[in-house]
Amino acid sequence: MNTKGRTLALIGAWLQLGPLFGLIGTIIGMISAFQTMGEGGMGKPEALAEDIHFALITTAIGLVIGLIG
Repeated sequence: MNTKGRTLALIGAWLQLGPLFGLIGTIIGMISAFQTMGEGGMGKPEALAEDIHFALITTAIGLVIGLIG
């Protein structure tokens, strides 16, 4: 296989892994959100919103990468 073919195969492999990275980010964000709720309850909704924001952004990025791939 030539260099160009290897490069395209490597790019394709990384694009296929995009949704997996998005899912991992979602799990990390939700774990963090539940920890925030466990520590302070619902007294700090902005801290909870920050964690959920992280989870949703990583999900969206993973989906976009998956669609491209």
